[in-house]
Amino acid sequence: MQRTFKYRLYPNRKQRETLAAQVDLCRELYNAALQERIASYKTTGKGVTWLEQQSQLPAIKEVRPEFKSVHAHTLQAVLIRLNRAFQNFFRRVKNNETPGFPRFKGRNRFSSLVFTPTAFQVQGRHVAISKVGNIKIKARSRNGILPSHSRAVAALRILPPLSPIGFEFLRKRLLSGCGLRVFSRH
Repeated sequence: MQRTFKYRLYPNRKQRETLAAQVDLCRELYNAALQERIASYKTTGKGVTWLEQQSQLPAIKEVRPEFKSVHAHTLQAVLIRLNRAFQNFFRRVKNNETPGFPRFKGRNRFSSLVFTPTAFQVQGRHVAISKVGNIKIKARSRNGILPSHSRAVAALRILPPLSPIGFEFLRKRLLSGCGLRVFSRH
């Protein structure tokens, strides 16, 4: 059984801008990968797998150096997220349910980054995130709900032997506005 602990993040302005830029780059990658899958299917009748798209990431980083500012596993998690969307689509088609084709994500529909254990380390009251820096965190929330003034939330998933298996940075109106944000599965 997994347990999820939620922490409030207190990034400084530079870290907020870095995380917002990373979210935007990940959204751009998601939309480009979706466009590639659609175009490939229209021209060849075959789709592109996430492994084929993942193998293109080093070339993308060479052409677009700004993608080097995002951890490699975070970019891979974006492609896995798109792959899951397609798996769910085909499962629903197979079960004669309303399918819901994967859609392009606008700024308001893509607000999370996934960091694997290689990309972060909890150090007391700070979490060190690769390519972002040390961000101050506060104690976990009660009942999974954070106060309405929360802007950035970190959710740490832990397996029974208490080893971190993933870290998701959830952003809801990170640069402006407030809102209630609870953990969402991706």
